[in-house]
Amino acid sequence: MFTMPIPLRVLLVEDSQNDAVLLERELTRADYAVVCERVETAEALRQTLDKNHFDIVIADYSLPSFNGLQALAIIREVNADIPFLLISGTVGEEIAVSAMRAGANDYILKANLARIPSAVARELRQVRVRIEGRHALEALHRSEHRFRNLVEQATDSIVVHDFLGKIVDVNSRTCSALGYTREELVGRTISDIEATYTKERLTLLWKKIAAHGTMIVNGILRRKDGTHFPVEVNIGTFEADTEKLLIAIVRDVTERKRQEEALRRSEAQYRLLFESNPHPLYVYDNKTLEFLAVNEAAVKKYGYSREEFLGMNLRTIYSADDFIRFQKILRKPGDSNGGVDEQGEWKHFRKDGTLMSVEIISHPIIFEGKAAELVLSNDITEKVKAQEMKEKLIRDVSHELKTPIAMIEMAVDMLSRALEADNAGAVIRAHHIIDNNIKRLHKDVYTILDFSARTQGKGNVPQRRVRLRDIIEEIQNDFKDSAAHKGLVFTIKIDAFSARKQVFYNDIKTVLYNLVDNAVKFTSQGCVSVNIKKLVKGLQIQVADSGCGIEESNQKKLFLKFYKRHPSLPGTGLGLSIVREIVLTYKGTLRVDSKGEGQGCRITVVLPIGEQRRSDEKNSHRRR
Repeated sequence: MFTMPIPLRVLLVEDSQNDAVLLERELTRADYAVVCERVETAEALRQTLDKNHFDIVIADYSLPSFNGLQALAIIREVNADIPFLLISGTVGEEIAVSAMRAGANDYILKANLARIPSAVARELRQVRVRIEGRHALEALHRSEHRFRNLVEQATDSIVVHDFLGKIVDVNSRTCSALGYTREELVGRTISDIEATYTKERLTLLWKKIAAHGTMIVNGILRRKDGTHFPVEVNIGTFEADTEKLLIAIVRDVTERKRQEEALRRSEAQYRLLFESNPHPLYVYDNKTLEFLAVNEAAVKKYGYSREEFLGMNLRTIYSADDFIRFQKILRKPGDSNGGVDEQGEWKHFRKDGTLMSVEIISHPIIFEGKAAELVLSNDITEKVKAQEMKEKLIRDVSHELKTPIAMIEMAVDMLSRALEADNAGAVIRAHHIIDNNIKRLHKDVYTILDFSARTQGKGNVPQRRVRLRDIIEEIQNDFKDSAAHKGLVFTIKIDAFSARKQVFYNDIKTVLYNLVDNAVKFTSQGCVSVNIKKLVKGLQIQVADSGCGIEESNQKKLFLKFYKRHPSLPGTGLGLSIVREIVLTYKGTLRVDSKGEGQGCRITVVLPIGEQRRSDEKNSHRRR
């Protein structure tokens, strides 16, 4: 089998041309493609080494101008790795040993040149091994240097220690974090710098790590100055030569702990705001619409317990129609464009089945890792009722004002025709109609203005004081004609003491006027009586009639705003509610007595009018 010759560059230190030929012949026979350069002097040797690269040097020991040991010294000055073979025919064992000690790789007698090829092959192999080993060692040194740089530049502390806790090595970050030098730390134990773990706990921890691998634990380290700081430690094992060691990567978590504490406090504050908010608040899952959280106000308003809420979804509290409307504007998952303003009237069910009107405002949040919605629910039931009452008032007032205006227009026309016809009777009737309807208009307008002032908190203006009998005279004049027109007996009885009593004009006139007006309005025959008398600590006003009466079931409604027994009945439905407000202002009492429909009615008002003044006037004086 043909093999390619092995290239071999030989530097031959030899003065004999014949010996050089013999040596080259031996190498050629061993399948070397020899390129040989021969030198005889030290100077030529140096020049050749500077100019060319050789695989091996073969030198004769005895030369005219210098010897093989001198040649070896020159070679080793230039190249410590190149193989050097010493050849001689007469050198003894002592010189051979000296040559080997000086760095020669082998010693061969000229009489045994057949050994040359095997010696060359061996030394070429050895030089490759030496070079590869040196390269590996250099690579290892470079790797160790890179690792040391990496360790030194790490932002975390790195501590290497044995299973007894003795510190073997640390990086610079460890030194700066603890305030020690490397020399001070190496040789100490982990117990010297760890503030929370006992030696027994540390030993148990390290055994677990040896058995199960890397672990992450929390601890507290102690600095040289005695201060402490929290850390997170990632501990594992590694082999160092023949010893198994532990390596701990230590991260200072002071800032993280501070942020976690700040987050905890912030969450606690928001939880407090959520729980203490007077308006119902709840959080629901955008996907399932299930309740995730509710505050105490929601629990009270809706009547469900917190546990019941968390087992429900939005469909439970919405009316059927409103839930369909709600689904149309439901925020899609992932949509984060601000809060959806869903103000307007929505109908929600309470647990007891009653409906309430609410306004809701919602905002997208992430709650326990879920896309959710935070909702504020504002009960506007009373607001809606008030609006409905307002609209009803407008309708009723319109009707109440239109009727007397129409009657006055009719009477004016009747008056004109009566004057032309010189019909005195018709003139009197027209005058009577106009007078009655003007009074009706005056009463309605006054009632509405009084109601408006009181509902806006303007009913507590200073009032003039008058004698009660002056008001009684006005009431007598106000109602004598209307009572006579219906054929009613209208009487007023008041004791002498009460008649002289000084009272607030607006309040007492309003109470008497509305009570008498109500009695006259609902009495078609019989009588209407007013009885006023002094009590030990106050004044009693009692208005009785023989009119239509009122069933017990409706007696509590009698003093509600806008209440009328039938929508077609005249009046605004405000008069008696104003009476109730005035009585409450005086901290008085109000009672209705009626045996039922057709049995008449008696309303009794007790006002503590004596040395005591109205509560609102007292407060007014205090403010002044």
